[in-house]
Amino acid sequence: YVGAINGRSMGTLDIIGHEYGHAFLNEFTGLENEREPGAISEGLADILGFLIEKEVLTPSGNWNWDMGEAAVKLRSLSDPKDFSMPTFAGRKDPDWVPTSAEDCPSPLAAYPPLGNDNCGIHQNSSIVSYWFYLLTQGGEANGVHVRPISIDDGAAIVIQTIKNYLLPSSNFDDVRIASIRATEDIYGFCSHQSAQVKNAWAAVGIGVPNSSECINILGSPELCQNEDRKSVV
Repeated sequence: YVGAINGRSMGTLDIIGHEYGHAFLNEFTGLENEREPGAISEGLADILGFLIEKEVLTPSGNWNWDMGEAAVKLRSLSDPKDFSMPTFAGRKDPDWVPTSAEDCPSPLAAYPPLGNDNCGIHQNSSIVSYWFYLLTQGGEANGVHVRPISIDDGAAIVIQTIKNYLLPSSNFDDVRIASIRATEDIYGFCSHQSAQVKNAWAAVGIGVPNSSECINILGSPELCQNEDRKSVV
């Protein structure tokens, strides 16, 4: 039972997809439900909820980047600031919730003021979901330009990351590295997808932009022929 707000059921496609996403994440990652691992889990679950809604509603074109809008809008993958959520990891963003043991000694599940949302797991989840939005839609954030890849490519990267590279204690730096490895598994080291995964993370304050220098040689495997064309070097 997912409950209701003002008489409107919260059993929307994206919210149900989000909850199924948690089951999928628990099966493969066991991400801890606090601090950065918890925020990663919530952000990835929002991405999975979005993907389920998009898959079902693509024929009608009624899908969007908001969470729960069929009942009550809860979060936005495309514009976290509309809900006073961070778009940059760390104190530079006033909406970021510090997650260290010094800043948040005891995770408490309730939302403020009764608790601290397990040290900001829902509040900071926008770092991951906004990364996915930038990755698949492109744009510029925090001085970093991201060129888009397709939503299908982004979905494949997310699934590969979840199934193969995350651990219960993974933090934001870890999920960045994990997604880069997953991307290289599928699309290769020098791929456009790999470059943009790095750029999108940098745009949300995790790591640095792509700096790989790759040369793709296309065409015939013959690099050089002698004049009589009897041998190939």
